[in-house]
Amino acid sequence: MASLSYFEVYQDDLKQWQWRLKSKNGQTIAVSYGSYQRLVDCEHSITLVKQESPYSPAFGDVEHNSSITR
Repeated sequence: MASLSYFEVYQDDLKQWQWRLKSKNGQTIAVSYGSYQRLVDCEHSITLVKQESPYSPAFGDVEHNSSITR
């Protein structure tokens, strides 16, 4: 078990690069939308997620009473 959440980068069966975000307990909580031919492109998408996600609001059903800060 990790002490921090982390991005796991791997190659799929077609030798394309993908990532998954793992929680501290090892559960997958997000995955790359697609696969990347180049590792650098996969790493760039991780950088974008890290940069943009702190400012991303949560959207959903207006009837849902959520505790997520918007």
